[in-house]
Amino acid sequence: MCSLCKSNHDKNHIIINYDYKNYRCKKHNDEKFIKSCRTCKNDICMICEDEHENHNIIDYRKILIKDNDLKTSMKDLNNVIDNFKYKINIIKEILDKMINIFDLYYKLNNDIINNYDINKRNYFVLQNINELKNKNDMIIKYINNMINNNQIFNIYKYPNDNFYDDKDGIYIGELNNNLKDGKGIFYYNNNDKFDRKKYEGDWKNNKRDGKGIYYYNDGEGYEGYWKNDNFEGKGVYFYKSGSKYEGEYKNSKKEGKGIYYYNNGDKYEGDWKNDKKEGKGIMYYKDGNRYEGDWKNNNLEGKGIFYYKSGSKYEGEFKNDKREGKGIYYYNNGIRYEGDWKNDKKEGKGICFNSNGDRYEGEWKNGDLVKH
Repeated sequence: MCSLCKSNHDKNHIIINYDYKNYRCKKHNDEKFIKSCRTCKNDICMICEDEHENHNIIDYRKILIKDNDLKTSMKDLNNVIDNFKYKINIIKEILDKMINIFDLYYKLNNDIINNYDINKRNYFVLQNINELKNKNDMIIKYINNMINNNQIFNIYKYPNDNFYDDKDGIYIGELNNNLKDGKGIFYYNNNDKFDRKKYEGDWKNNKRDGKGIYYYNDGEGYEGYWKNDNFEGKGVYFYKSGSKYEGEYKNSKKEGKGIYYYNNGDKYEGDWKNDKKEGKGIMYYKDGNRYEGDWKNNNLEGKGIFYYKSGSKYEGEFKNDKREGKGIYYYNNGIRYEGDWKNDKKEGKGICFNSNGDRYEGEWKNGDLVKH
């Protein structure tokens, strides 16, 4: 007979194992696993069990492991519990943040904070702050509205974030000495003069610095590296027209090597300076033509080769996107012209070589031979 429950322990007298560290045996003050008898409702520890060697005490953990009909173990159950606790903490953090938001806008709505215009604080749809704080159905409606509009704060990514408000919008993220520093998201006001929507990424000393994504309300956006609030380094800019630029930036302007994909199918690959095509580059036209050579101020300028889809080719000098200076035009029928060009036409001195060996040398004007 067990001295604890004053009754015999047979095969049906099951002892359940509780796997909680905060349980203690009242008799021995033992911190190890506590086993509870279903019949007598008493808790016994490992020491108690050792004192009753003749009793058929069953470790419930062993039953769980051996029984193939059960789909989980205590370890799996503990994982479920831990996951549930994590989700509870997430919900608590959301509610804490909502309270901070309610308090802020309550002050704004009552003109407690000067220099704020509540009409400009239209980031969230606010209707009757007092009712919003007091009625659960309105709070739920408010949260659902933010979720549907992708405005709920991302506490999954930034669990240690802070709430920060300034004249341009709202910041959720890491702070250092009350400055935006680390990972964070900035939501701009709806009436932002630059039509900005959101920035998500790295911050340093209150400025965008590191890697981040910039969203505009019109659908345009930038994803890449930042320095001192500017696009700096490699990045991708998506235009609302459907065009796209992939390459290097300096002071928020395209500079260095980069590729521009036009929405009409054209593509430029080469050098950039001060946001324009300048240096060496190749333009692939959707109609099959191709230019390889020098660029300046977004135009064909300098020496280059233009390949026509017909099989013809021009090799020579360009100015303002037109053939100008010295150049050779190779026709697809074997004829060749070597000489001067102006405003995209043969003009000046030049020689035309026919495929049969004949040649015409003389003065050209507006594309025609006028004197030989």
